Amino acid sequence: MLSSTVVYPLESYSLQERSAQTEDGELLVPPAPPAPEDPTAPLPPPPAPPVRDLRGEYKRNGMRTSVYAVILVHRHGHPHVLALSAAARPPPDSAFPTGFMLPGGVLKPGEDERDGLKRVLEARIGVDPDVVAEARELEARGVALAGAVPADQLVVPWEIGELVASWWRPSFASPALYPYLPVHVSKPRECIRLFHVHLPQKRTFAIPSNYRLTAVPFFDLFNNQGQYSNLLASVPHLFSRYTITFASADDDDEDDDIFSSSSDSDDDDNLALAQSAMANADDDDEVLGMELEDAEEQAL
Repeated sequence: MLSSTVVYPLESYSLQERSAQTEDGELLVPPAPPAPEDPTAPLPPPPAPPVRDLRGEYKRNGMRTSVYAVILVHRHGHPHVLALSAAARPPPDSAFPTGFMLPGGVLKPGEDERDGLKRVLEARIGVDPDVVAEARELEARGVALAGAVPADQLVVPWEIGELVASWWRPSFASPALYPYLPVHVSKPRECIRLFHVHLPQKRTFAIPSNYRLTAVPFFDLFNNQGQYSNLLASVPHLFSRYTITFASADDDDEDDDIFSSSSDSDDDDNLALAQSAMANADDDDEVLGMELEDAEEQAL
């Protein structure tokens, strides 16, 4: 039985900035560097985040559980995954060693997985409570600022969908992760859960200042573990069993603006969807189309 989901265009969502964070979602506030003697000299780089005592944590709390959100949007009818990217090198124990990571983090001991993911997402890419309070105060006073996002779009509950994948870390001595528990491992060091998180039509994300939110297309993720790591590159395969409805941003759009893609679609339907998407594509997508045509010709 196929699962189903509705995704909205990337342009439906807005971005804000929040304080810098570590990969685990903790605030990263480096001390202010001393002023250089030469005003034109570049400032030294910020200090690296502290190294986690993984073995000590395991002795105290047992197996670590991490949860991450697979959040989908679309551009021109092609699914994209929202990922965070940073210029800084990930820590050695990162599940995303290439620098592109899904939003999420480590659960507290005994914390429920879904509740913990909601907490982590709110701390990671949710809007700061102080910003929400300020927006509500301005609305109560009847002050309308140009370009201001309504407070209702700043506070939107996270809708956690189904579990789509589980990965296991047998040892802290090796960065290897497996989508199954190896038979010789009786005490895994970490379990990593990937959950599908549904987005509403409108939402505001607040991204840490040392990260960038990137919408990565499925065609770029597929079979590209070297750039995006095993976990992120597996997402297109995980969602191949989904019927994906690509919806427009507005409620009152015509039905023609909503079309579906599923693993059991007819070839004619797939061709019509591809032609519809390519008709509205920008220059980059036209280049992609030519690359796909070249690949088809070589295959023939």
